[in-house]
Amino acid sequence: MPLVACDRVELAKDGEKHSITVRKVLKTQEGIINVRATNEGGQMSASARLKVTGRHPLNTEPGYQGPEMPSVL
Repeated sequence: MPLVACDRVELAKDGEKHSITVRKVLKTQEGIINVRATNEGGQMSASARLKVTGRHPLNTEPGYQGPEMPSVL
């Protein structure tokens, strides 16, 4: 599923550099993030571990899962 910009996800391009910013990430969304970029020249994949520190300032109720995280792949 392609990643789509929304109120929590910003896609940016500066020359040949592309970036993805995800806001309001919750502790429950920690884990491995996989990214794949594809164009006419081929494809490239990368993975990174997302570690969330601190508390979500808007809702800290037990069991709150937060908004669904958009898919990167």
